[in-house]
Amino acid sequence: MKNITRTILFTCFFTAILVSLPAQEKLPSGEYFTALTDRDTYIAGENIYFTGRQITDTAFSFPSTVLYADLLSPSGQVVKSGKFSIDGKYSQGSLTIPEDIPSGTYYLRFYSKWLMNFSARAMQYYTIIIINPDMAATIPPHGETQRDISDLSMERHHHNSAEDYKIELALMNYNKREDVKFKVSSSSQSDILLHVSVFPAGSSNLQMKIPPIYETISAGQVYHLPEVKGITLTGILQHDTKEALKNEVVYLTIFGNKEGFFPTHTTSGGRFQYTLPDFSGMHEVFLTAKHNGATLQIDSDVHPDIIKLPYVPLKADSSESARWLTMSRQHQLFKDYFGDADTLMIDSTLINHTAFYGKPYKSVEIENFIDLPTLHDYFIELLPEVQINKSDDNLRLTISGPSAENYVIEPLVLIDGIALTNINALLDIDPKRIKKIELVNMPWIRGDNMFGGILSLTSVKGDFAGVDLPETSSFFNYKLYAEEKHFPQYYTPVQAYIPDVRNTLYWNPSLLVKPGMKKETAFKTGDLPGKYIIRVSKIDEKGKIFSQDLSFIIEE
Repeated sequence: MKNITRTILFTCFFTAILVSLPAQEKLPSGEYFTALTDRDTYIAGENIYFTGRQITDTAFSFPSTVLYADLLSPSGQVVKSGKFSIDGKYSQGSLTIPEDIPSGTYYLRFYSKWLMNFSARAMQYYTIIIINPDMAATIPPHGETQRDISDLSMERHHHNSAEDYKIELALMNYNKREDVKFKVSSSSQSDILLHVSVFPAGSSNLQMKIPPIYETISAGQVYHLPEVKGITLTGILQHDTKEALKNEVVYLTIFGNKEGFFPTHTTSGGRFQYTLPDFSGMHEVFLTAKHNGATLQIDSDVHPDIIKLPYVPLKADSSESARWLTMSRQHQLFKDYFGDADTLMIDSTLINHTAFYGKPYKSVEIENFIDLPTLHDYFIELLPEVQINKSDDNLRLTISGPSAENYVIEPLVLIDGIALTNINALLDIDPKRIKKIELVNMPWIRGDNMFGGILSLTSVKGDFAGVDLPETSSFFNYKLYAEEKHFPQYYTPVQAYIPDVRNTLYWNPSLLVKPGMKKETAFKTGDLPGKYIIRVSKIDEKGKIFSQDLSFIIEE
């Protein structure tokens, strides 16, 4: 509750700043992200491991806490995306490359929701090579040049020589599945956060980048506030005439999670925003508004612009082609022995057994009592706190309790976790379709919303007991944080006949080295002979990359 309150206070504070500014006041993009990947060449189906640092270039910047990562096709289409938490300006994660995309030069981009207010050129782009042994690279219809993107300047994503740390490696030649130990020493006067990758030579030396451009927008063009406390879901509530509806209640339910229900009010511009829990994976979400005759529009959770990126033809010499073929075989062995990448499965049929409101004041299992014709009869006999009164032609439900607010503030009524605003529809429910009724007789507060208690019904089949859902409502799937995929740092099969299929032998996005110390790090060689590179990199506060490389050989 404390974090939610802080988020609401910040949101109100930032909104107040925007409202107080003249509509034409110019606001800068304010941030971008410099990123490093474990290598630059991948096989379709592999994971791209990355680390990113948030770079702020203006004093007017509320640091975002959510990083958005997109894998773009050569034509600029999003083929994979994910959301990752930012901690202390750094973020780490991975994107799984789809198995069914053709070979080619693809792009990675990293941004925040705040940057969705700006064009796609306010972000930084990085090239990577993806090889699909079953699908050849395709030439786009426009050919290998595009005149209308000549303003996109590409430059080498180069690495500057590191001066405040160095790598030491005792040996240069190793056998298969042998321990490799190297030391990183620091001459800095402060802690250094380093990023370490060990990869086959020739799989990480071609990366290019498109730097971001500085942009400004007027205060009246801000639709996405910075995500300062986690992922937000935003949108707009409009009348059928496209007129924005202000100060209207909108309810959101996330299925399958403990904290599953979130109410909010629209702003003067009809917009709404939810700060969501720190959950992972795809979740089913239900959104509904109390106002009838309105439409809900949800903002996209990826940047909506389709950017035309320079086409970089996929070319390789004989040694690179041989390396790519070997890497492809390694990944094929991975699929043969270890199956496809794991997928997070979410049970989205019902809200978790532990409801978001905690332990109820009363709980009634319908099957434990004799059949009664209506739900109203069950209220009268078993839940006298639930009172239904008629005023003119309108029905009003109240929940009596120890607080005076119960009698003046409407309660929250739920059916299978979604808000039910029509009392007539509640009373029309066949009791035989209800499994359980729970009652909270104290006021319940979430953010700036208060309810005079909670009446929660659970249906027998999880089908909302046949209630017709409001027209101003929708179900949809929404991505929260990407499922964490740990790099298999020390994976080596015990059995000799099971292959070691790693193409990247080691990846550590956050190696902390103290001033004046030497830190020893170890990993095992794999089954693939050849030359390998140990690269230790650092991203400074201005986004400049420093690195040092050492090579070694895995012998036949």
